[in-house]
This record gives sequence, structure tokens and C-alpha cells, in this order.
Amino acid sequence: ELLGFLKHQASPRYERLEDLTAIDESARRQRAPFPEFTVVYHLLAFDGPSRLRIKVPLHGKGTAPPSVTDLWPSANWYEREVFDMFGVSFQGHPNL
Repeated sequence: ELLGFLKHQASPRYERLEDLTAIDESARRQRAPFPEFTVVYHLLAFDGPSRLRIKVPLHGKGTAPPSVTDLWPSANWYEREVFDMFGVSFQGHPNL
């Protein structure tokens, strides 16, 4: 919902997904409570221009954030790459 708001209703509107990646937080166990993974979205608004980074913690194995391919078609490859590298699946992704 937040990402949809940022793309369609926020001012400025973040019309471009520049990158989507993940962070493996398993090495930070001594600084608990940390999530298993953190998914990171890098957005760009052309007005300004303005950049925004959104971090989404994923607690527990098998936690799957919703796919954003319906908002940004380029997320198709980014989400597949995160799946291949980290094993993080995205709910509703057309090719996972």
C-alpha cells in the first residue's frame, strides 16, 4: 500500500523504481532482534528530483513481501534476482 501511494498519490510521485535488493541480516545475530532479511526499494521522483529508500524487514523464514511488478514492471527482474541470491520470494510475482 505504501509503495502504491508513493507512486500514484504522493507529492512528489515516485514514478521510477531504480533498484530493489535485499540484505542478509543473519550475521547480525549478536545485535538481536534483527530480521532474517531486509528488502530495500530505491525510488525516484522526477520532480525535484527526489530519491527515497524504503527498507522492509522480513522476520522469520518464508516471509514473502508482495510483488510490486504491477506498479513497476522492471521489478520483475529485481525480484527474481533477490529470489535467486537470497531465497526471498514475492507474493504474486508472475514468474516465481
